[in-house]
Order: sequence, then structure tokens, then C-alpha cells
Amino acid sequence: MSTGRVIGDRYRLSRPLGGGGMGDVWEAWDVRLDRRVAVKLLRPAAFVPGGDANALAVRFEREARMTARLNHRGVPVVHDTGADQNDMYLVMELVEGMDLAEFQAANRPMPGEWIAAIGAQIAAVLSAAHTAQLVHRDLKPGNVMITPAGEVKVLDFGIAVLRDPGVPRLTLTSEALGTPAYMSPEQAMGQTSPSSDLYSLGCVLYELAAGRRVFDAPTPLALMQRHYAERPVPLRDIRPDLPVELTALVDRMLAKQPAHRPAHAREVYDRLILLVGRTPVRPEALMDPTRPFRDPLADADSGRPAATTGDPAPAKPQPDPKPKQTKAVSQAPAAEVSRPVSTPAAPIVEGLLICGGLLLLGQHLASAVAGFPRNDIGMSFVFAFAMLYLGAVLRQRRLGLRKLWTVRTGIRWDKPPQPMTGIHRAIEVFLFIVAGAGFLAGLATLSPHNDSAARAFVFAVVTFVPAAVMRQRRLGKTYPWSR
Repeated sequence: MSTGRVIGDRYRLSRPLGGGGMGDVWEAWDVRLDRRVAVKLLRPAAFVPGGDANALAVRFEREARMTARLNHRGVPVVHDTGADQNDMYLVMELVEGMDLAEFQAANRPMPGEWIAAIGAQIAAVLSAAHTAQLVHRDLKPGNVMITPAGEVKVLDFGIAVLRDPGVPRLTLTSEALGTPAYMSPEQAMGQTSPSSDLYSLGCVLYELAAGRRVFDAPTPLALMQRHYAERPVPLRDIRPDLPVELTALVDRMLAKQPAHRPAHAREVYDRLILLVGRTPVRPEALMDPTRPFRDPLADADSGRPAATTGDPAPAKPQPDPKPKQTKAVSQAPAAEVSRPVSTPAAPIVEGLLICGGLLLLGQHLASAVAGFPRNDIGMSFVFAFAMLYLGAVLRQRRLGLRKLWTVRTGIRWDKPPQPMTGIHRAIEVFLFIVAGAGFLAGLATLSPHNDSAARAFVFAVVTFVPAAVMRQRRLGKTYPWSR
């Protein structure tokens, strides 16, 4: 392949940008519309002796259709596709940037908010792909690019597989395609699902945080064996400075069994977006991945050299400072939940309001069931519901929920133990003591003509439940009653 060659009577090759599993990528000039583009050519060396050339050609064509089909801001924008002589080509929009491997090498150690922002943008792309019945199957740092504006793009859907049973596959069931260092155990056995992409995403985030891969081995077979049989070093042990929610989520995505990973990419996005702050981690830093969330209307081209408007001569390619090809996204995915607003005392105040409202409501319900008339029951119900409403508002703001009654779905309680401060431990012990005292008081006043026992039992239950949940979270148990 030579500089100056014109592809499809329209795209003049300027300089090579790199290569992928399916072909080489060139910077080119669209002589018809006067713009710079990226042209991906099916590499002739891909037609290895004994290989299925037709299958490779069909896969290349399908990459163009699938990439254009997604129509997501984090997926390459396809302009054109076709054949020229013996080569097939795919024309995409050209944007400056670097891949995540280079980005991670230049930003060690990487801040937790950057890791969360990158993961959230990738998860948004995977969610769109999985909704379209696509599994990427080759997610790795080399296939993820970041622009100077901090926008993340997922590239190379060349070996993506359609989950639609009506579409024939191009590979045998036992054929494992992908990169062994980021391949899930089931993918190594020839079985793929959306959960396989989440495992690969976990490998990518683990590498960004730890500065090294999850596993290393001298051969691909040995590497796949380690992914299949060995447990990685917990990320918390390597980066104790990162948020517990981030390290626990990454460790969960690296679970061997797909059922133990997050249910879908949207769950990963919803949990990572809560860890992205609204202030820059490093002021004036280019390629800050939190910027699209902080300033979604920012110019995506800011920080980039302006594109030349004239037709460059083939012998003089544009002297860009060693950019790498990526595909544009207009904006990174904006969060669909409100920003979390919380203070250290917010969970305590919230818990007191909700527990107090439930206690007051339960007491009056117990009195009504027992048949004891109360003159102030109307005002008490109003007061109880006011406390519950205020507590629900605080919960909504603390968790960043869209509605008061939103339930955080997909939460697993069998997480690693969560660190708790001394005051939280004191509150837990205090609640257990109060609950026990309320239960004993209920037994002592138990009588068919006295509603004090019912009130005491309600009080005991309302104080025992939050204490049990606090203990469960502190110990990382599966159920509140687990030992």
C-alpha cells in the first residue's frame, strides 16, 4: 500500500495510522467533499493460506453494517464502504486521539473519577450494542480511543457476533475469537454473551487502575487457562485509595460465572456515573474523561488542531503531532439520573426520619388493630407521612435517583466488607440495644387491654432492621441474618 493511492476514485491515502485485526487504517482525503477521513482497508495478509477468504470478506462487510447500525455517539461514524481492485474499504470520520493503553501509560496512577468516567462511557456503548443484539467480543485498550475533549469511542466491531438466532454466524461454536488477555472464561470455550463484554470491560478498568493486566502468561493458551481457573488479586489490595464502590464493581465484573457479574451494561453505567465528580481532577488537563459529564455542551474539537480545508498534496501529508485514528462521537453519554448530593450526616438524618415516620405510623396502625380509639390519629398520620416524605427526598438526593420511589435494582449484597467509621459502628450497636430493649418491653407489657406492647414491638422492629442492614454491609454478608 502506498501514499497517494486513490481508493474508490475518491479517497486519497495520506499516511498510515495503524492496523487492527481486520486490516490497516489510513488517513485519507475525500476529494469529493474536501475533508479528512479514515479509511480501513482489508489487509491482504489476512487471507492466510488455508483460511476462508470469503468469511473474512463477509465479516468485513458486516463490520460496516453493524457499526453504522448502532448510531451511537460512542461508536465510529461510517461514511462509506465498497471495494477497490482486490481490497475492501471502510470510510469513517477521523478524529485525533490516543488509545487507552497510551492514555494509561501517560497518567499513572489514574484517578478513580477518570476510571469511572471511562468505564461509564464504554458501558453506554455496550448497552446500545447489546440492545441491538450485538456482542463486541474484542474489547481491549487498543480498541478504545479517547479524544482531547475526553470523549471515549469503542472501535473495531470486526468480530462482533449477532445474538439474533435468525442470522447465521461466521465462526464455529468452538472457535474463540478475541484477545486472550481480556477474554472471559466462557468466551475462551467458544460461548459468548453480553456478560462476556462486561468481563472484558472489567479487565480494561482493572488495567487502568492497577497499571498492569489482570493476568500475564507466556502463551495465549496459558493466559486463557489463568482467566478460567485463577482468581485475580483484588483491586482493593493494589489501589486502596480508590472508592470501595469502584473496586468492588470491577472485582464483580471479573467473576468467573456470568451469573455473578452485573446483569447488564446499563447497571454498570448507572453505578459508575455516581462516582464521576463535577470538578476536574486535574485542572486544564487535556483528555479529561470527566469533562463530557461536567460540560456536555463543550466543543468536541477543543484542544485539537483544526482540520485543513484545502486538498493536501500526496507528497506532503499534514504534519499532525502523531495522532491516532478514532471515530467521532458528538458527546459522551449524559447521565440519566440526577447528580448525587450528600453529606456525611445525610444518611443518619435520612434514617432517623424514615425510621421515625415508620415507627409513628406503625404505632397508630397497631392501636387501630387493637381497637383503641385515638383522638389525634389524623394529625399523627400527617406528621408520620411528612417525616417519611422528607426522608425519601433526602434519599433521592443522596443516591441521585430520578423519582422518590425508585428502587435501586440489580444490587447484590454479597459484596466485599465495606469500611465503616466508628460512629457508624456505634450507631449499629446502639440500634441493636434499643431494639432488644423494645422487644423486652413489649413482652413485659403484653396484655389484651394494653396497646403499649404493640407499640414496643413495632419500635423494636423499626430499629432492628436498619441495624441488621448496617451489620450486613459492614461484614459483606449475603443476607442480614447471615453469620
